[in-house]
Amino acid sequence: MTLPRSAARQPVRPCVPSTTSVSGEAVASAAITSAALPTATDDPIASPCRWEGGEAAFSSVRPRAATVARVAAGTAVAVEASVPVDGAAVLRVLWLFVPAYLANMSPVLVRGHVERLAVPIDGGRTFRGERLLGDHKTWRGLLAGMAGGTLVYELQRLLAASGLTDGLSLVDYARFPIVPGLLMGLGAGVGDAVKSFFKRRLGIAPGASWPVFDQLDFFAGAWLFLAPVCVPPLVPTLLALPIVLAGTIAVTTIGWAIGLKEAWI
Repeated sequence: MTLPRSAARQPVRPCVPSTTSVSGEAVASAAITSAALPTATDDPIASPCRWEGGEAAFSSVRPRAATVARVAAGTAVAVEASVPVDGAAVLRVLWLFVPAYLANMSPVLVRGHVERLAVPIDGGRTFRGERLLGDHKTWRGLLAGMAGGTLVYELQRLLAASGLTDGLSLVDYARFPIVPGLLMGLGAGVGDAVKSFFKRRLGIAPGASWPVFDQLDFFAGAWLFLAPVCVPPLVPTLLALPIVLAGTIAVTTIGWAIGLKEAWI
């Protein structure tokens, strides 16, 4: 869309909620901003991520080079989706990452099975005299996490199709099968492995506790791996972290109590 010459020369102002009356200039600016938003028609390369607030839904699209060029030239406006920050928004983020939670537990659940895959990812290699990761991080655990994450994501898709999880979806489950779940499962395993690398550098033994990092490594990894296809809203994600932390500690404590984990935290 080509903007009017006079409008193109006007500096774009951020949209700030106000209780004052709306001027004609503000209405015109809002109209220009709305017209410049990339849509599925202008840029049909859609991502699976969507944000829902009240009755309005915003489906994010990955802008084409033409849209990026228009933004750089000042003839289009880059606008970030507005997401209400409330308990429902946090719950949607927690629901989105359920595949990552199971992926994080999968290595423990498959312990003692498929022994041919119980091979250390680092292959016994060392760095400055210490193992890169250690014997605890195996290909069996990584693959189990990917399979578990994908399985749970597909179950979420079935629930979404049945309508039982209406209002919880941050992902368009109908249009995007498998890949987001696979990415979250892989990200959870990679996040755990990266954390283990730094634990070895700090002299922390395999299985020993490293509070907070042990509880959030999988979540950070899943978020990073999911980001190329779906970036969850930032503030609700940050608000979800204490819940993820507390939940992981609770699950780890239960695992320790029944002999599945070497530390309670």
